[in-house]
Amino acid sequence: MANEPSTDDQSVATPRMFVCGDIHGCLAELEAALSAVQFNKQRDRLFALGDLVDRGPQSAAVVRLLDEPWFGSIKGNHEVLMEEANKGNADMHICNGGGWFAQLDQSERDALVYRVENLPVAMTVTTPSGRRIGLVHADMPGTDWREFLDRLETPQVQDYAMWCRDRIGEAKRGGRLQPIAGVDHVYFGHTPLKEPVHTANMSWIDTGCFATGNLTLVELA
Repeated sequence: MANEPSTDDQSVATPRMFVCGDIHGCLAELEAALSAVQFNKQRDRLFALGDLVDRGPQSAAVVRLLDEPWFGSIKGNHEVLMEEANKGNADMHICNGGGWFAQLDQSERDALVYRVENLPVAMTVTTPSGRRIGLVHADMPGTDWREFLDRLETPQVQDYAMWCRDRIGEAKRGGRLQPIAGVDHVYFGHTPLKEPVHTANMSWIDTGCFATGNLTLVELA
C-alpha cells in the first residue's frame, strides 16, 4: 500500500553512536563528516573527545552544540585554557589559538565558559550492542578504568587526563601496551596524528582537523 511505512525508514532505525577527535572550532568539517555517515540528529548521538575550541574558525559555534540533545563532550585542555583566560590568565590560551576568545565581550565569554565548565573529564558510554567505551581527552594513569574513575576528582589525575602524552608516545614507538581493564575500549584525542593509532583496546583519533581538514569520526558498535 502507498502509505505503508518503509522498512528502511530512518525514523524507526536503531540509534547509532559516534565518537570524534578534537574539533577545534572546525564546524564545517564536523558537519561534512556527519553528512558522510548520514548522521540523524533526531536519533543518533555524537560524543567529542574535548578540545572543542581554538585554532579553527568557529569555536563559539562548536561550544554551542552542547545545547543540542545529539551532542556531548568530555573536557579537553583547551577548555581549561579558556576557563583560565576568563579568570584573567589569558597568555597561555592566546598562545595556543585562543585569540578569538579575547575579542569577545565579557557576557559572551561567560556564556561559553558556563557551557564547558562542568563537562566531565572522562566518561563511560554503553554502545547499542552493550559494549562499555571509555572516553578521555589525553591519557589516564594506570591500567584499570574503574580505578581511574575513582581517582578522577583529584587535580593531579585530572591534569594527567587532559595533558599527558605518555601512552601515545609509547604506541608510536611500537611499544606493547597493556590493555585497559574494566572497559571494552578507550578512545583518546589530544595528540594530532596523520592517521588514528590503535593498540590493545585503545585508539587515538585526533587527526589535526584544524590543520588537515580531516576530522576522524568512529561509529561505536
